[in-house]
Amino acid sequence: MNTYSGLNLNQDKATKPQTVQMVRQGEATLYWFLLIHYKTLILKLLVSLIKQSKGQMPYPCFYKRRPLQK
Repeated sequence: MNTYSGLNLNQDKATKPQTVQMVRQGEATLYWFLLIHYKTLILKLLVSLIKQSKGQMPYPCFYKRRPLQK
């Protein structure tokens, strides 16, 4: 009798032993390297922008419309 794991087909494929074994070995992939590299790069850039603007965000109107210039 087959039991339902609660996962869809793609999620079930992702939990196969081969995938789990690769993760356990700790093999770093290019994707993870780029993700970590660019994440730290973006954070450093944001920190430098905030420092340059003396603690204020450079574009404070992310969530509302900017006023029209006349």
